[in-house]
Amino acid sequence: MVEFHGIAMRGPVLAASGPATETPSNIRACEFAGAGAVMLKSVAGERLRSKTAFAPRRVHYRDGTLYMLSSCRREFLGVEHGEFLTAQAKSETSLPVVASAAGDVGHFDEWASALKRLSAAGADMLQLDTLYCFASDGQDATRTLRLLRIFAEEVQRDLACPVVLKLTPEVPVETAKAVLTGTPVGLVILDSLAVGLPVDPLSNSPAFRGVQSFGPCRAAGRILFPLVTLYAQELGAMFPGRLCAGGGIFSDRDAAWILNLGATCVQVATAICVFGFRRLSDIVSGLAMLPPPGHIPASQFVVRTGMVNFRTFSRKQFE
Repeated sequence: MVEFHGIAMRGPVLAASGPATETPSNIRACEFAGAGAVMLKSVAGERLRSKTAFAPRRVHYRDGTLYMLSSCRREFLGVEHGEFLTAQAKSETSLPVVASAAGDVGHFDEWASALKRLSAAGADMLQLDTLYCFASDGQDATRTLRLLRIFAEEVQRDLACPVVLKLTPEVPVETAKAVLTGTPVGLVILDSLAVGLPVDPLSNSPAFRGVQSFGPCRAAGRILFPLVTLYAQELGAMFPGRLCAGGGIFSDRDAAWILNLGATCVQVATAICVFGFRRLSDIVSGLAMLPPPGHIPASQFVVRTGMVNFRTFSRKQFE
């Protein structure tokens, strides 16, 4: 058993907010695969969702990285839909349910209303999805994060429900350390990264053709692993029992690496999207066979870096 910010989970691997947690049947599949908890697909108010017209989700997978191009209306559920999904997840599984809501710093009332409804629907924990809060150039990240900290702490106090704040790579790790020291809320790292459109190597042209852009292309998966390693290493000691980290976790050894750096639990999304729920099961079962966090000497970790590959450690010490 693992305790993450006050909720008891049967293991340290969560199914992250994404396609794997956007339907009741997928949530049941996460439980069957051994997930310790589920983070539901994020909801957003109509004002935020109406910023763009509906555009279908387009994805391109290459070298461990999943590139995604879509619209806010496609990717965020309506609040009523989120309430229904939360209630279904609670009634149809035994898993702790983390409900997630997106918002921006200019409309905290709308954001708070969505979170309150998700809590009333039975959520065990609430996640503040900050995808639309930070500029890609990092400007005003400190001020924005301070406002989000105050808001998160108010929500946790007023709703008497554990709250976690989800950071994006647009927040420098030093900013996170400076602003979040001493906060009683939890932390989730990291969301997807804003990138340029991927190129199809066969045609040397954009992989997404003939589509209108509804915002920056986002990338998840292995491209995030070096960043998650950095953030977990820098923030792990600040959030004992309250840090969930994910990005590029494809194997039990990836998960063990992040847990050994101080994360309480890890979240998996891209690996499920690309390889299915069996990969989640493999990570959970494989992780259970490895030494627990803190019992593997740091000197035994062998790291190999690359543009999109950042492997974990050698098999030798486990053979």
